[in-house]
Amino acid sequence: MKSLQVNYSPRRVMNALSSEEYIRFVAERTEMRTLSVEAIELEDGAVTIVSIRAMKSDMIPANFRSFVGDELEIRQTEAWASAQPADDDEYHRVGTFALEIAGAPVRISGDVTLQGTREDALLTYSGDVVASIPLFGSMIESAVAQSIGAVLAGQRDLLTEWLSTHTN
Repeated sequence: MKSLQVNYSPRRVMNALSSEEYIRFVAERTEMRTLSVEAIELEDGAVTIVSIRAMKSDMIPANFRSFVGDELEIRQTEAWASAQPADDDEYHRVGTFALEIAGAPVRISGDVTLQGTREDALLTYSGDVVASIPLFGSMIESAVAQSIGAVLAGQRDLLTEWLSTHTN
């Protein structure tokens, strides 16, 4: 489980997380190319965000790069239920996430929560990494989990930077 504390309201954090501009900003700052982004909001406030990004595979240990090639295409899906309750006094929203790497037998999926009050938000991810490669699966899962942990740690800084310069 990884939690990110942000000194902005959960509503502003959610607006950023579901913004195409923000997703493109994160991709650029993390040396990825955004191939597509789509955010679908339902009448009840539920939202699903699907982004496809490409990145160099040099973050993968050299002995595993033959499985994925020079570039990784990552499809990330987050599906969020509507906020409960719908005000800023005690905001709570739950969702699920999945990351799939095209051509690689690795999948990351789990649950995500966003909660807080008018001035503070806590974003928490918990999930599993599954690599379906005989003999090497557990080593790949461990390497991917470490990489994801580093990415999430950097997400807090990017989210704070974005929110400090954008109003929503």
